[in-house]
Amino acid sequence: AAQNQERKKITAVVRSFNNPEIANAVDRLLEIGVGHVIVIVQTSQETDRQTLTYLGQERLNDPRLSVHEMDDYGWSKGLNRGLFLADRQSAVLKPKDEPNLEYILAISNEAVLNQEDLDKMLAILVSEKEVGLVGVSFEGFKDKDGARETVALGSTYNRFPRNTCAMHRYATLQDTWGFDPAPEQYRGMEDYLLALQLYTYTDWEWKMADVKIPLAIDRNSDQHEKEQEETKTMQWVEDLLKERV
Repeated sequence: AAQNQERKKITAVVRSFNNPEIANAVDRLLEIGVGHVIVIVQTSQETDRQTLTYLGQERLNDPRLSVHEMDDYGWSKGLNRGLFLADRQSAVLKPKDEPNLEYILAISNEAVLNQEDLDKMLAILVSEKEVGLVGVSFEGFKDKDGARETVALGSTYNRFPRNTCAMHRYATLQDTWGFDPAPEQYRGMEDYLLALQLYTYTDWEWKMADVKIPLAIDRNSDQHEKEQEETKTMQWVEDLLKERV
């Protein structure tokens, strides 16, 4: 019972557009006990509001799910809007017998998180009060002709917490004012900038949980090229922080 109550303190923020997997992602998060799920939709990429169709009326009527559409989008902006809505939900809209918001789970549609791994991430934040962010490793896969094919993701997915699946202590994000949108002009990597900001500006630490999350990869994507682009952006992020400090 105590573990269930602790899970209810988690709000998951999922950024999505034109992806039918959002329905499975929401179902999975609610089934493993996450207290609230917020879906942030990029409406400029959805002429027919497809995400609402994918989710269906029954899910949309669930008080544990909120959907927010925004035109001025970006990975950081989407997450920051999710943080604002999570705070509002906890402060104003949640039932009085529900626990307060303490954790933000940033997660992709494609990350297949189960309850055991969720609990391992959560346990670190519950027991180690100096840790403000927990990341995981990933195991990439593609479905090819009905069979699962393993995909090498590269080092950028396993060196630090990625918002592909990362759990943040909400108090930590309040100390960093959320996510910095500066890397948006390149390959995102707002998660890398945040991890560096924790060590540079705060007393919070981050830690990698000993779990490996399956991650579905677009069968048409070039993972090696993506890793090269992300590595360049990481160097840009480091240079940016050196200038600021």
